Amino acid sequence: MKIEKRIVTYAEYYLLLNKLVKKLKSDKRIKNIKTVYGIPRGGLPIAVHLSHHLEIDFSTNPFDYPYENTLIVDDIADTGITLKKCGSLYLTATLFYKNRSTVKPDFFIEETDLWVVFPWELSNEIPNRPPIKKENF
Repeated sequence: MKIEKRIVTYAEYYLLLNKLVKKLKSDKRIKNIKTVYGIPRGGLPIAVHLSHHLEIDFSTNPFDYPYENTLIVDDIADTGITLKKCGSLYLTATLFYKNRSTVKPDFFIEETDLWVVFPWELSNEIPNRPPIKKENF
């Protein structure tokens, strides 16, 4: 089975990050955010970028701060399982969102149904899960 992929270059990744910064800065809910936590692995580089550009702390533990002061980030909301584990009280942000995800992030840049390959990943890597439908959750 051939899986369609969206290959993201480093240049595109940087543009997506800056769009996310702009979107976050324009939202009044961000004024209370004091720290950002990146879900390992994909959310870590995004959290570091946001920490610098939003001038907020970077946390290695989402529970270091109260939920109303913490932004949880990941690279993609694919199934929603990872974001769901963090709890529904946190503000969440991703670069990509798939509508099959059981969690819709508060902020995202692009919606896609494709398998997203980030610049640091192998483009010929086989996805670690088969395509699934939202109703399977």
